[in-house]
Amino acid sequence: MKSVPVGGESPIGTKRAKTRNTMTLCYFPGASALADHIVLEWIGAPYETVRMSHASIKAPDYLALNPGGTVPLLIDGDFLLTGARSAADPYLFVMLRWAIHLAMDMGEPKNLLYFIERMQADPGVRAALFAEESDLIQHASPRTRAG
Repeated sequence: MKSVPVGGESPIGTKRAKTRNTMTLCYFPGASALADHIVLEWIGAPYETVRMSHASIKAPDYLALNPGGTVPLLIDGDFLLTGARSAADPYLFVMLRWAIHLAMDMGEPKNLLYFIERMQADPGVRAALFAEESDLIQHASPRTRAG
């Protein structure tokens, strides 16, 4: 597997031990890559994460893999899932089609709030959030950390 440079530096954060069949998830904390990160936790497959910066997604090596220069980028051998799509897109597509077909009022946030609570209680979601948010806090400026 080709390594992905992060602005000329080694990766800021990695998750789990690297093995021969390890997937690599390039992400920004809190971005849409969080959905892919959660799925990786759920399936329990070995993976590593690479926290990207605005500069690193414009680096020639990264653009060679992902010409759009976006996150997420999930690398699994020769397979690349770029920021144009994420693991959440098929599910959201199906749910929206059902909502439209059933003429559901999507303006009521009560069900969405229940969904958020249920997802936040999930161990895989909590692990992915912890990995991304602790990384974000660790690299935040002192002013950002103070509040």
